[in-house]
Amino acid sequence: MKLEFFQRKFWTASRQCAALDGKCSISCDNDEISCYLIDNNGFIIVAEDLSLTGVFFGEAEGAVMSKLVSMGSFKSLNHKFNDFSQRGGKTMLVPCDKEYPAFVSERTIKETVGNIDCESCVKSFVIQQIPSSNLFMVVIDNTCDCSDFGPVTMDPIEIMYILNKKTVFLDKSS
Repeated sequence: MKLEFFQRKFWTASRQCAALDGKCSISCDNDEISCYLIDNNGFIIVAEDLSLTGVFFGEAEGAVMSKLVSMGSFKSLNHKFNDFSQRGGKTMLVPCDKEYPAFVSERTIKETVGNIDCESCVKSFVIQQIPSSNLFMVVIDNTCDCSDFGPVTMDPIEIMYILNKKTVFLDKSS
């Protein structure tokens, strides 16, 4: 299935609820809310802003992603990776350990409603699992600005080790 077709299907389905006897008081067309379809690792599949497709949800909605992690809806996992890098423009490579964050949804949670206390308002959101899939629909109240919360990124973090000279032993016998 092509992404464009899938996106059209999502927007059509999200509009149908509001059209059905007023069962939904608001639709994703309303400027007061943002609707996202994300996968179980927190990557945006569908968003009104097409440039967000494929972006990690925490980059777009840091406050909401932070809250989802703190509520247990998503878990943060860290993977360590060993590599070599150049430092200070030198041609000599030095060992470099990095920790790469990853996120995974807690599959037992089917729907979560949350509020985020921002500076002068409360931002509300709801996340609901799409049955028989690894996808979640996230609806966020846009009337409250939580830009004080930074983004939640998947940028690697360099691990710096502090070694005491007394505890470092070199085996010179080999």
